[in-house]
Amino acid sequence: MRKLVLVLGLLGACSDDSGGPIEIDDLQDAIIDAYCNLYVQCGVVEDLATCRSLRLTDANDNDIVAAVHAGKVVYNPDRAAECIGRFQTTCDVAQQNEERSLPVACDEMFTGTIAEGGTCALDEECVSQNCDVPSCPDQCCMGACVGAAPPVRPHAGESCADNSSCIDSFCDGTTRICTAYLADGAACERSENCDSGFCLSNVCSPRAAPGQACSMTAPCRDLGDTCSSTTMTCTPYGLTGDACAADNDCAPIYNCDAATSTCVLGARLGDPCGVGNICIDRSYCEPTTMTCTARKPDGQACTASAQCQSGRCDTGATNLCVTDPICI
Repeated sequence: MRKLVLVLGLLGACSDDSGGPIEIDDLQDAIIDAYCNLYVQCGVVEDLATCRSLRLTDANDNDIVAAVHAGKVVYNPDRAAECIGRFQTTCDVAQQNEERSLPVACDEMFTGTIAEGGTCALDEECVSQNCDVPSCPDQCCMGACVGAAPPVRPHAGESCADNSSCIDSFCDGTTRICTAYLADGAACERSENCDSGFCLSNVCSPRAAPGQACSMTAPCRDLGDTCSSTTMTCTPYGLTGDACAADNDCAPIYNCDAATSTCVLGARLGDPCGVGNICIDRSYCEPTTMTCTARKPDGQACTASAQCQSGRCDTGATNLCVTDPICI
């Protein structure tokens, strides 16, 4: 099932800690605020204003919003607030894994109204939360709802043969049983199986806590820590003005300025973008001037979706910025 989320190109997504219900038209802003609160709390970004200015992936799910307004999907604003609120509970990288920390409330944000066999465009429209949409040449492909009942995620000890998204556990690939996360030293196949979130050479291994020695085989535990290039210990990311010896000493959207040996924000609107051709805000790196440039409105020529305000360049056809139609 698709989730109505916006993902920061930096690390992941965000949420709202207000505790009150979140209306459907406010949901995406609430997600942004929540992730930004998390990133500031964990020391990945220096302040909320900086975080909110960052470039987001163009994953605004306007289809789901339209489906809610059309009555095809029932939206629960209280469950949305509970779901989104889970982001700001910890800076532990393993616990921020979406699959691991996804509460039942996230499954109950959207309820479908279309029965098995009915016409649908989105999973969320179906009672079963499963819309089988075939490939087609049209901009909006329609499908049919598969299944009669909504999915139920299994708990530890229950079968995950039909649904591998276990609650507070992982789906064992051999037994197909939801299994408690494995302690350090246990044999593992994937990092997702381990309580630490780190499987090294098929053994669950600890992540390094703040101040502890770190390396490629002992990554840092906390979202806001980096393995210092000088001390090889887990140290808080450098933000604007903090001393650094390498880019790795600075938070992901910051660079280590060679002239001053301090962390500086990456390129934004109007800045040169020669380093990595990346602009961290809602601008794009114009290839001729190598300058972060404002995105283009619909109808203007483009060569890549990152150049468009809509997030979509009709490459291979008109080579113009376009807005995708609403498909419900």
